[in-house]
Amino acid sequence: EYKPIKIMLLAGGDLVQSFAAPDVWATADLHHIIGKYGCLILERTGSDVYEFLLSHDVLYKHRRNVFVIKQLIYNDISSTKIRQVP
Repeated sequence: EYKPIKIMLLAGGDLVQSFAAPDVWATADLHHIIGKYGCLILERTGSDVYEFLLSHDVLYKHRRNVFVIKQLIYNDISSTKIRQVP
């Protein structure tokens, strides 16, 4: 039996904010990834995901394909922090 699956970008709120940083993400790539596949954003302490969603052109355009997972408990662990451990 086959069940349909949906592949999406899973990103923390801190990573999503890098969408606005110059020379990090190509706008065309963001349109392709978010427009075609979608994005699950994990809320992070210290980042206002909803404000960023409203202010970022690509995320706002594809807002029906963007889902925010609310942070229910304090969690400041990120993949960036894990990669920085010596």
